[in-house]
Amino acid sequence: MTESKNRELAISATSKIFEKVNDALRKRDTDKRWFWELLQNAKDTVVFKKGETTQLNDPNKKVDVKLTLTKNEKNETILKFEHNGNPFKFSNHQYKYDDPKCLLLADSGKIEEDETQREDITGQFGTGFLSTHILSLRILVEGIFLDKQGDYNEFNFELDRQFQNKLQLAEKVEKSLDQYDSNFKPVNNLSTFETSFTYFLNNHKEGIEEGINTVKSGIEGLEKYIPFVLSFSKEIRSVEIFDN
Repeated sequence: MTESKNRELAISATSKIFEKVNDALRKRDTDKRWFWELLQNAKDTVVFKKGETTQLNDPNKKVDVKLTLTKNEKNETILKFEHNGNPFKFSNHQYKYDDPKCLLLADSGKIEEDETQREDITGQFGTGFLSTHILSLRILVEGIFLDKQGDYNEFNFELDRQFQNKLQLAEKVEKSLDQYDSNFKPVNNLSTFETSFTYFLNNHKEGIEEGINTVKSGIEGLEKYIPFVLSFSKEIRSVEIFDN
């Protein structure tokens, strides 16, 4: 995709991202909701439209989730959410972006026909995912993309929502799009956890201490509620939480 096209996409998405991120940061409940939004996204990867057939279809597919609070090689405090659900995939719909573009442009990927054909999916990358920026304004996305030719490609890009105005945000959205376009590498052997979202807690809007507090606030009560989730959600097999 050309630079000018990415710039057009960035400009068209900027106002929505600007408003939704600021809205998410103002809401009082987002510090407790972020985990459930990410869990829902992991679940949605194994939900298909009625009658949809791809090489990923498996009615018995279940997802394992791993949540880790730790430090990376640069000694940055991070929260990493990983899952082994289905990878990101291409779109056959002329008015719908491929999954990674939906994430980059804060598009839910849900269109009107999904309301009846894909009852269990909530729209993976819309407002719900934006609310996870309560953890950090900087997120590293790593995953696998299934293209139209049936080939798997690994990719990564950074979502940087640190901005003072819309122009600054548009520049960062364009940078993420360019980074995404240049980071595809063919893969043959898929890793155990194919998708991860790494939140840099140093880039929490109010600093690292508040970032860690937001993580702890979201994790509180999980031991109480996770057994119910596993009982009633046929798509989720396990949830592991590590505090290193």
